[in-house]
Amino acid sequence: MPPHLSKITLSNDAAEIDHLRRAYTLMFVSYIAAAIIFVYGIRHIYDQQILLAGILICSALAFLLNIVVFHLSGRIDRACLVQSVLVSMFVLVLVYQGGFHNTALYWVYPFPIIQFALLGARRGALLNLSLTVVLALFLKFPEWTIAKYRPEETSRFISSMLTVICVGWISEYFRARSHHKMTALQRDQQTLAYTDSLTGLLNRRYIDVDLPAQLLDNPDDYFPMTVVMLDIDHFKEVNDSFGHDAGDGVLRTVSQLLRTGTRSEDMVARYGGEEFIFFMPHTQLNDGLKRAEFLRQQLAQQAFALGSVARHITASFGVATCHSPSNLKSTIQMADKNLYEAKRAGRNCVR
Repeated sequence: MPPHLSKITLSNDAAEIDHLRRAYTLMFVSYIAAAIIFVYGIRHIYDQQILLAGILICSALAFLLNIVVFHLSGRIDRACLVQSVLVSMFVLVLVYQGGFHNTALYWVYPFPIIQFALLGARRGALLNLSLTVVLALFLKFPEWTIAKYRPEETSRFISSMLTVICVGWISEYFRARSHHKMTALQRDQQTLAYTDSLTGLLNRRYIDVDLPAQLLDNPDDYFPMTVVMLDIDHFKEVNDSFGHDAGDGVLRTVSQLLRTGTRSEDMVARYGGEEFIFFMPHTQLNDGLKRAEFLRQQLAQQAFALGSVARHITASFGVATCHSPSNLKSTIQMADKNLYEAKRAGRNCVR
């Protein structure tokens, strides 16, 4: 991929959807599950099961505290990790205590799926398997827990738990792979949409659609920004005299010269026909004029194989400087106006 294509701000729809998936899972556990657990906790106070009530109420409050911190910070990765640790601690303490009439094991089954949704396939599998090992030890050595589970419960629980983890891992692993494939496909399609097929440079669509949004989102990364437009002199004569294939060759050579003659942070595009444009972030007008003059000289010295002899081709340049996103259109128009002043001044010059 040409380096200038890295300037494309690719659509973040897929990433935003995945972020929402994790956020809604987090909010479900934090709000809905916490509310259910809290209600059960209050109920067990009246049943005089104070330890169980304390476990449930404290877990519900911890879940709610984590979601409040998430809303304040917006850090989804940290919130999901903390929530997964809280869920694991809740499961371990609940199984240790036994729950209501030793029904704690029945509460465990939904949580592996939640862990995968919050953490992804790899980290979710590690946490779920670690949790299962600790639970297996609890059930293997009943003296380690307050609760007393029947032997047939323990063996069936471990088998069922491993089944849920395996199915959850398969589902999350292939969901993530599908997500990455779709993101890559979207990236390729958008790159093609913003690429000039002949030269490999950015195209007019990029300037009209993506660049304004880029400048609005990150103005400090660009301004002041100098805009340089150039038009190949007498290009129609090249096509008429030597054919369109020769003209295409000239356009590709000029494109390569612009790539090598600009900085990595500059954005170079084919504006249309034999007209090119490039944007130079953090560049004042005088520096832009110097760069345009350098490129003009480089092009004038370039020999083009047209017909039986090498010929020289020139270009006219127009330069203007943009200081804010709202001035982008008018700056391009000013650079275009200056370009045509260069044409009227005899071509092969910078204005």
